[in-house]
Amino acid sequence: MENQKNFLPIAFQYGIILAVLRILVDFGLKMADVSAMVYYVGYIIGFILEIVLIFMAVKFFRDKINEGLLSFSEAIKIGIIMMVITGIGTFLSFSFIDADFQMRKAIEFAEKYDPENVDTVIEQIEVGKENPKYFLSFGMFIMYYIFIGFVISAIAGAVFGKKDEQY
Repeated sequence: MENQKNFLPIAFQYGIILAVLRILVDFGLKMADVSAMVYYVGYIIGFILEIVLIFMAVKFFRDKINEGLLSFSEAIKIGIIMMVITGIGTFLSFSFIDADFQMRKAIEFAEKYDPENVDTVIEQIEVGKENPKYFLSFGMFIMYYIFIGFVISAIAGAVFGKKDEQY
């Protein structure tokens, strides 16, 4: 694999596209002020976008950039880089675009589906507001995205992987 091509431009390009799409889905649902259940369906939409775009990026890299070749590690790296970019964008979106929206929807969800525990949910939210651990929550958020990126890209690498027969 001496003529191996650089996957970083593809990973960054698709990662930025994915981050923008995730933020637009979230922002659109927030602007529409949908119910809690509909808002949480947005997470499923985001997950589907992650799967589709990681598969697209891996396949594009293999077919258009790397002359039909793809190692498993290249697929993993593409997916993880894409998801780190997406995780950073999504975290910033959650933190700065109507940051209390998540809390309001959690209370709304509890009121509708678990009314006897609404006070507990509100207490937990208040405790979280008083003791924010943004660095820890950011780290856990990114670790979650890295894990998801690893799993999706591992599957994509297994599906699209093709090694050069002479090596």
